[in-house]
Amino acid sequence: MPPKTYPLFAVASEFLRVSSKSNKSLTPLQLMKLSYISFGWYAANHNKDMFSERIEAWRLGPVMPALYYETKHYGRNPVPYSSFFSISNEGIDEFGKGFIKSVYDQYGHFDGLYLSRLCHQEGSPWEQVYDPDIPWREIPKQIIYSYYKGKLDEYNSKMG
Repeated sequence: MPPKTYPLFAVASEFLRVSSKSNKSLTPLQLMKLSYISFGWYAANHNKDMFSERIEAWRLGPVMPALYYETKHYGRNPVPYSSFFSISNEGIDEFGKGFIKSVYDQYGHFDGLYLSRLCHQEGSPWEQVYDPDIPWREIPKQIIYSYYKGKLDEYNSKMG
């Protein structure tokens, strides 16, 4: 079955499900960055958007406003899986669940500030677009594709 695009909230809900199965929790910042990182790697690997929601360059890195406004009231506290969204992860097929778990396995142990710094690296899509004088500037998805595709190509060339 070819990869498909998923609802952003279903992606976030699946990250919460995976973390809760590991007896861990995720803060809103971690959830935001994991969702963004998964978008990048999904695009690089499958040449397809993982979700269609807008991604913007904010001070603390890439942000999906819809996810931010849904989780901001948790502050620095964990987002509870049981009460997160009115939807479940039903929009995620087994392929998507496996992809999200692989991203979680690679990045889920990092705190939100570290994940944010990863998204701020020199040459990153955020760094290419962010301007403190222009709030809520959209990060074109093509820039995200190109950046993560470059990272994937770099990794593959090292693995030989």
